[in-house]
Amino acid sequence: MTPEEALQCIKMEFLRASSIHPVLHSKHEALAVIEEEFLELREEIFTKLYVQDHIREEATQTAAMCMRLLVDLL
Repeated sequence: MTPEEALQCIKMEFLRASSIHPVLHSKHEALAVIEEEFLELREEIFTKLYVQDHIREEATQTAAMCMRLLVDLL
């Protein structure tokens, strides 16, 4: 995956999540969402199945939630 492809995936996930979930209301809420996504990513990385698509999906979701913190609260 190129950096451009990765950024496009993050942008698409950001837009999808933003359409489903309301604006983040505090930095604490944003951090909780980021932590939840990070823990899901961690779980995918440490699983014995090690499915690349699942890791990519969780990494994208984690990055998109970091982007939401930037856009919604900073």
